[in-house]
Amino acid sequence: MANNLRTQIYKNFNSYDTESLIEIWEVNNRTEWSDTTFEVLAEILQERLDSLPPQGEAIYDKNEFQESFFTKVKRWFSTDDDMVSYSHPLQEGNGPAFYDPQEVVNIYRWMNKIAKAMIPISIVLGLSYIPQTATIVRSYFINSYQDMTIIVWFITLIIIAIGTVLQVVFTYYPLKALAYILKILMEVEHNSRK
Repeated sequence: MANNLRTQIYKNFNSYDTESLIEIWEVNNRTEWSDTTFEVLAEILQERLDSLPPQGEAIYDKNEFQESFFTKVKRWFSTDDDMVSYSHPLQEGNGPAFYDPQEVVNIYRWMNKIAKAMIPISIVLGLSYIPQTATIVRSYFINSYQDMTIIVWFITLIIIAIGTVLQVVFTYYPLKALAYILKILMEVEHNSRK
């Protein structure tokens, strides 16, 4: 059972890029990863690098390890979902005829990166519409006898927030779905050749 777990951990981590593995190794967060994971990680890093990078002091207490918001965001944007290379062995004459599997994997990775990049792009676009939206909202209160500036800005911010969330939903999720459909179709095609 332990050997099977070790093999599974090895397969999972072997698909990660080296930078992500080095980051996990250096942080040395034992609350998130087991000792077996770090043994396998050391094995993979020794295969890929000449020597193991220095490892930070082990973190055993969750309160001891508090990642900053920006570090979490950076890690989320920089890590790929799970597929770095085509994992099935290709034999001569048994490979796909009409496409290169590694090219599909690259398209899958780029679609995931574009989907993630659409979030800050949508936020910036939403913020750029604040002046126009405020002018439109202010025009509804033109005949008011009171100063409605606070209400105008409050309504403007709500409209911009709703618009930005909808824009993120309508761009991020379809791109992620399309990326997964590509991956699923490649797997279906591979399994149909067996």
